[in-house]
Amino acid sequence: MTDPLSLTGSAVGIISLGLSLCKTIVRYAQDVQGQSDDMKYLATKASNIRILLKSLRELIEETENDLPDVAVDLESKALGLQLYLDRLKGPIEKYERTQAAARGMRSRARNAWETAIYHFKKEELFEVRDCLQSMEMDLNTALNV
Repeated sequence: MTDPLSLTGSAVGIISLGLSLCKTIVRYAQDVQGQSDDMKYLATKASNIRILLKSLRELIEETENDLPDVAVDLESKALGLQLYLDRLKGPIEKYERTQAAARGMRSRARNAWETAIYHFKKEELFEVRDCLQSMEMDLNTALNV
């Protein structure tokens, strides 16, 4: 049987990673603000997921002493988010590398140009969008059961 403390630690780690990745998505969408409705949608979706992840973390903390079975179930739902987070890491790491390179440029015009273009290919945007939609559905299900 799995140690409840290690399960809790893993769930909290996954929730923290999700919060961090969604924060990066929001920042990216703000960097290319005005580019398209797709970017506004990603920012809104990532912001909503951050709220849901915080709610899940709070609910786990509130139930772990009084309702340990509920807490374990919520933790397992949090662990199930790992698949989505793994899918999000690639495009987000690519964005972060591009941003780091843009900051290293000397020309302000070059920085403005880098910020103004899409760092994700359209297919990557759709993958991020689909992943965020699935995460949001799973989180809503976990929180409403």
